[in-house]
Amino acid sequence: MSVFGKTVPALVVNAKKKSIWEQYWEHKYLFIMLLPVLLYYAIFHYGPMYGVLIAFQDYKLLLGVSGSPWVGLRQKLLGADKQEGLLYATVNGKSSILSYSLSEMNHWRYVSVMPVDAFFGKTIEIRNWLIAIAGMLLFVNLLVAYWMTRRANKPIGTEIDELKLNLERNKPIIRHNYILRLLTGKVQLNDQSLPNERVTGVQIDLPYYCCFVVHLLPQDNIPYELVMMQVYNLVQALENDTINCRLFAVQDEDEHISGIVNFDETTSLDAILARMTTIMDTQLNPSYTLSVGETYAINESDISDGYREAKEALPYAFLYPDTIMKYGELSIPHRKESGPILKCLQQMEDELRDGFAEQTLKTIQGLVDDLRNGQYTVAFCKSALTDVITVLRKRIHAHGQTSEEMLGFDIQEAFKKLRSIALFPNWVGPIVQIVAENGQVGKFKLDIKLQDKINQFIEVNLNNQLSLDLVAEHLNISSNYVSKLFKTVNGKTFTEYVTELRLKRALVMLMEERLSVQDIFSAG
Repeated sequence: MSVFGKTVPALVVNAKKKSIWEQYWEHKYLFIMLLPVLLYYAIFHYGPMYGVLIAFQDYKLLLGVSGSPWVGLRQKLLGADKQEGLLYATVNGKSSILSYSLSEMNHWRYVSVMPVDAFFGKTIEIRNWLIAIAGMLLFVNLLVAYWMTRRANKPIGTEIDELKLNLERNKPIIRHNYILRLLTGKVQLNDQSLPNERVTGVQIDLPYYCCFVVHLLPQDNIPYELVMMQVYNLVQALENDTINCRLFAVQDEDEHISGIVNFDETTSLDAILARMTTIMDTQLNPSYTLSVGETYAINESDISDGYREAKEALPYAFLYPDTIMKYGELSIPHRKESGPILKCLQQMEDELRDGFAEQTLKTIQGLVDDLRNGQYTVAFCKSALTDVITVLRKRIHAHGQTSEEMLGFDIQEAFKKLRSIALFPNWVGPIVQIVAENGQVGKFKLDIKLQDKINQFIEVNLNNQLSLDLVAEHLNISSNYVSKLFKTVNGKTFTEYVTELRLKRALVMLMEERLSVQDIFSAG
């Protein structure tokens, strides 16, 4: 072959024409890329389907698309006037439920179908699951709420527990203060603002009540702690062992137990008091005094009135030896508050000055009997005995001494410890004896000096007119005392003493000076 003037060798090839399938096969990748478009068109835009999605498991190969059971649903779906809803239809001979919804993007209707049995079974299953989930959520919510509430209320709960604990600890104090305030009238029984019976343990609702005070007599050489334990045990015994009534007692002062007895008409107050004394005799051996106020109906008088009466009656144990002091039997409002004791005190002072111990003790005994039997108040009786002590102290001071120096103790402080007026005469007897003996010694020395002055005055005025009144006026003392002094010191009366002196002087003048009787008479 000649090309551009040159000879070139030529290769001969047998060219065969390709078939159409071969040509398609060469472009298979292009068809693969177009396959989704074709499937999309076949499924969604093929006329017999009318735009309905085919369920491939129901597709009939021999019948084609027109044999699909979905074709008969065309009118129902097209006739639906709602964008979404439910339809009942028969698919493959089974009652089914169809749900459809119109897309806002391309205006397609998306349809799903489910047999009724499967639908209701699934519905029940879903319901059960929802109930279970809701129950679990509710349980979790309750658990969380409980935990959060407990956590939030934990400080309050702790404070409430502490308050309950403090309340239990302080119940005895609350009860003690409540009873004392009832007795003193600071609160009323029906006051609704006060702690209730559950807190105080005090229930006073029987028809009658009376108040009492127990005075514990001091006991020497007993430790204070032991005394307090004795008081506590006595309060417990009175409240727990007294029958047929309600008794509430507290320690008022170191030596007092105060309380309330609440009872009805079937119970005698005397029986209650007898039971109380039996308990106290066992506990106190029996160093106590029980004072009781009047009995009142629960609404008749305030509780503080009965307590005041019991307190008023208690000091009268000084006058009477009884263990029980009853306000109603003492007639305290009618007792006398004064009496004629000045004459008795003056008489006692004269007897002490003269050293007459026995007469002084008789005077004191008479005074004590008058005080006990004269319906005087205990305050006046103690005042009268205090005046007796004052007289004794004056006589002791008159001798230039104090009671501590003469007796070895303070007579006034010792009198304050005396528990009963009946003990006063025996207690004061030795004191009177000592004071009288000291008075006699001092009085004898004083009388000797005074007698010397009287003798000197008589010697100087023997020749003059002499009388008892004249001597008493000269010495500034009473004539009665001068008369007693002559009898005590000289053993004779003033007239006898002066007459004897004048006779002695006349005899001397007659014997020594040789004077006649007439001269002696004229001289004297």
